Amino acid sequence: MTGVEFNHDGACYEQKAKDVIVSAFVVETPRLLLNSACSRYPDGLAQRI
Repeated sequence: MTGVEFNHDGACYEQKAKDVIVSAFVVETPRLLLNSACSRYPDGLAQRI
């Protein structure tokens, strides 16, 4: 992993990072993973098998 990609106000951004930690409330973490679709993971990170 080289960082994170995110969408803000319709524009895509990439933030480089050595380490990425997803830390959210019990409901928010799955929501973030389900909404994490990007060009590398078109179905989102939570949909990886």
